[in-house]
Amino acid sequence: MKALLLNSTYEPMAFISEKKVLKLFVKGKIEVLSNWDSSIYWGSGQMKAPALVRLLYYRRWVPKKTRFNRMGVFKRDRFICMYCGKTFKGSELTIDHIFPKSQGGKLTWLNCVSACFECNSKKGDRTPEQAGMRLLKKPIVPRADLAGDLCMIDSIHPDWEQYMGHSE
Repeated sequence: MKALLLNSTYEPMAFISEKKVLKLFVKGKIEVLSNWDSSIYWGSGQMKAPALVRLLYYRRWVPKKTRFNRMGVFKRDRFICMYCGKTFKGSELTIDHIFPKSQGGKLTWLNCVSACFECNSKKGDRTPEQAGMRLLKKPIVPRADLAGDLCMIDSIHPDWEQYMGHSE
């Protein structure tokens, strides 16, 4: 199981292996904020497998933004329509402009979400409020390094969600 490593300032830095978590923990460099249900074992002990850890010291680090693209939006939204909540294949999704282009909306991370064809058609050229629809989740700007890593991880811990993006 992977753990999300936060800087001392609670900024997400990377997903790290159990081995790396254990090494940092034994050296007293991290604090564990939340755990998985499973345990990890080493020579003389065991502990709950950490899911979210924070460095006890500040490490200079510059996060990168990921370039906006269609597949990036689908990955950020986990291939879920942000209106009906159903999961789809990428070929079954469209990009919906929350604030429509016809009303001055831009093609940005914070104005675009994944939508199935049916919901996008229903919403049409209107805002969700004008269409009487509700977004399931506010869009975020994903971080380049974490966005790519997240889609490769089998088990997603619920405590990671609040750290997985930031506003533009």
